[in-house]
Amino acid sequence: MSCRLLFVLSWMLVSGCATFSDDKVQESKPFPSSTVYYGTDRAREELSDPQRFYGGERGKVEFGETRLAVPASEDPAALNMVIPLSREDYLSRLRQAVRSSESRTVFVFIHGYNRSFSQGAILSADLSRDLKFTGVPILWSWPSTNNPAGYVEDRNNIRWGRPHLSAFLRDVIESSGAETVHLLGHSMGGFALVDAFLYDLLPNNLDTRRIGEFVLLAPDIDAEVFRRDIGPKLVDAGMNITLYTSSNDKAMASSRAINGYPRAGDSFDGPTLVPGIETIDATAANNSILGHSYFEESQTVGYDLAELLNKRTRAADRKLLTTYKLPAGIYWRLDVE
Repeated sequence: MSCRLLFVLSWMLVSGCATFSDDKVQESKPFPSSTVYYGTDRAREELSDPQRFYGGERGKVEFGETRLAVPASEDPAALNMVIPLSREDYLSRLRQAVRSSESRTVFVFIHGYNRSFSQGAILSADLSRDLKFTGVPILWSWPSTNNPAGYVEDRNNIRWGRPHLSAFLRDVIESSGAETVHLLGHSMGGFALVDAFLYDLLPNNLDTRRIGEFVLLAPDIDAEVFRRDIGPKLVDAGMNITLYTSSNDKAMASSRAINGYPRAGDSFDGPTLVPGIETIDATAANNSILGHSYFEESQTVGYDLAELLNKRTRAADRKLLTTYKLPAGIYWRLDVE
């Protein structure tokens, strides 16, 4: 592998490990639950260690619960236990959790490149706490190698696991008992989410009425392909789609260098606009060193995301957004006071 490729991939490694860093928007409150439900097609690695229960190799599809200690502060959660379950037991426990939740809502989070299973579980729990989410958090964790030199292998694993993710999402949407299912894909996880929907779920008569918000966070997707093909098809499916992008996301710049073309999650040359999709430029709130995981690093972004998921407020009515018009369409900038 060339030194240039290793260099650009090293940016993406560090970008997956940040925490909230800017000023608080709201005071934190205790998190109501420490359980994150999961599905994964990672192979088991070290059963005695929750941090290494699942590794980076391909495996069979498994389901279960993770138990985490989640502080009320902004400190990250700690993964204490991984409990594999049969599909039937997983769905039964998930339905019970949904019935007991305040909003009978779930979100499914699909992590990006260079993440371990434990990092994905911790991030899902932290998101639920920081967004003050009153539903049930669910993680889909695919076999990322968690290695800065593993970009190509991760991309291959994403494609290999598409039918597994598709079946998992269908189960959540149709069998969890949730009234609303929010879908969130970060970086390469955004590519996985879009791929599953366009090639498996939508062509096979998925009922999308339970899908609340379809959120792409810094998606590692070719911007031109997104504008021409992907975005219009998602809009035609009748879903509420939000694209978060930034012009100072170094991981997106690295991906552009690797792939040769701009990414949908990169607004350096201008935001990616598709009629019917709400594009949010988070550059002003993205003040971390590498700027790729700003949805977890910036509470300003977190506050906007919370308004979207918890209140279903459209971009034109959210407090921290300003509308901008271009010949190609409308987008919104996230302002920091």
